[in-house]
Formats: sequence, structure tokens, C-alpha cells
Amino acid sequence: MKNILSIIDTFTSTEFSGNPAAVYHMKEDKTQFWMQKFAAEMNLSETAFLKKKNR
Repeated sequence: MKNILSIIDTFTSTEFSGNPAAVYHMKEDKTQFWMQKFAAEMNLSETAFLKKKNR
């Protein structure tokens, strides 16, 4: 599985409006420092990190 980065419009049902947010789909754990640097690189007000939960 490749790393996936999505930029989504939040708080709206209309494309290209609302607040943009980055969503990074993680396939491995990253450090808090790495995630903070990544979020700064995205330069958006919100960045979320998703990781599939192991059962």
C-alpha cells in the first residue's frame, strides 16, 4: 500500500469552498515530531493522520 495524501474541503457540501484540510493515510507509525513537520509542510489550518487499526 502506498502512502495516500488527500486534500478535502470541510464544513461544506460545495466543491472548492469551506476549509481545506490535509488527510494523511499512514501505513506505519510516525513520531509526533514527524507529524508536526508534515503538517507545517502542508501549510493548512488542519491536518489529520489516519492509521488502520489492527484487530
